[in-house]
Amino acid sequence: MQTLIVVAIPVLLLLAQSHRSRAAWAVLSILVLSLITNYVWRIEPAQPRVNITDIASAGPALSASGVAIVILTLCSIFWRQPRPSSPRVVWILPFLIFAFVAYFMAWSRSPDVRGGILSLIVALCAWVVGCRLPDLFSSEFTNQRAIVVWGILFILVVEMVFGLAQLFSGSAYNSGRGYGTFPHPAVLGKYFLILLPILLPSMSAESRWERRPAVLAVVVGFVATALTVSRSNILAVASVLVAWSLIRSIRRSSRGRIFKRVALPLTVLFLSLPFVSLLLERIEADPDGGDRPALLDAGFRVIAAHPIWGTGPNNYVVSARNSEPIVGFTGYPVHNTFLLGIAELGAIGLILFALPLLVAIASTLKRMRSSSLTTSNYSRAYLLAVVGVAFVGSTSWGFWQEPTLSLMFLVSGMVYQHVVAPGASGEVSNQQLRDLAERRRSE
Repeated sequence: MQTLIVVAIPVLLLLAQSHRSRAAWAVLSILVLSLITNYVWRIEPAQPRVNITDIASAGPALSASGVAIVILTLCSIFWRQPRPSSPRVVWILPFLIFAFVAYFMAWSRSPDVRGGILSLIVALCAWVVGCRLPDLFSSEFTNQRAIVVWGILFILVVEMVFGLAQLFSGSAYNSGRGYGTFPHPAVLGKYFLILLPILLPSMSAESRWERRPAVLAVVVGFVATALTVSRSNILAVASVLVAWSLIRSIRRSSRGRIFKRVALPLTVLFLSLPFVSLLLERIEADPDGGDRPALLDAGFRVIAAHPIWGTGPNNYVVSARNSEPIVGFTGYPVHNTFLLGIAELGAIGLILFALPLLVAIASTLKRMRSSSLTTSNYSRAYLLAVVGVAFVGSTSWGFWQEPTLSLMFLVSGMVYQHVVAPGASGEVSNQQLRDLAERRRSE
């Protein structure tokens, strides 16, 4: 079965990449394959791990979505793109150089580290795919964008149904938390949070074919997230939805109906009510988040012990389990996305790896007040999602794992590709002026 998946993915993607709607089908392929969390292609035999959990497999391996991303990256070499799409890829080069030097000079040359490096490279490839895809957010791709929104709605409905079935069948995580098709309840909320920059602007699209499934996807996604009873995820998603509703109401030039302004916050509040008791019970039973405080203290000590190069990607638990009893006992790294990045890559390595994300954030900050409504909407939605990711990341390390890591870079690449495209700022480019003049001369 695994061999069939590995063979089928390249064939399907190679067929899709020549089609005009390759942006929609490529994104949907990655999103759907992300639900297959098992590794389908092991480049090296898996190393035995006992009570160890880190960011990647114990040895280089690719998930189904990872195979898709690698294939799409290779296909993108042959895609015709208008300038300046090609130079955007250079933002991944500094980390690749850093990782090459660190692997031979500082990091352990173990299968764990090689597995971690491969996972990070796949995420960077997702950025390349996002940048090289046709601009899915432009007006030219309204129908393709609607296809993606419908696909996301289908995925979230499946996750919600699985979560409900797990709760009612007694197979829920810790007897009270749905987790959908993912291995842990916390993954589903992160998955949904990362997709919000695609869904939120579509909620106000002119086409009903795009707008209605987007609204349903947001509602269903919030319910699916609430079923996981993941405190930080629920709070982050709810905050992003309420903030988006407030921003949209402020930006409207006409007063409109009051109900339309408060519809989304009221929906979030209404949908939250059935889960309030579950959240309160979990907070009362575990107010400190389990071993998080002890793991946090251990994380600072590990950073102090490896200040320059870090322990190496996917090597935190292996290197710290003997010196830090809490790490050896739990088998978990520090529950903080930023601290774990510094601990494994060093501060410089983390900045270089996150450089594409930082560039996307800076670009969207510049386009927040763009005269192009589409560009400003996607910029604001992306920045709100970034704030939500930062909040969740302060208490979780799951953003370093698949599928959330690659999805973050894919969506960031897509948004960045849109906001830096010619005319995205609402201004007419010189090339567009020349084309217009040429058309007028020919008339």
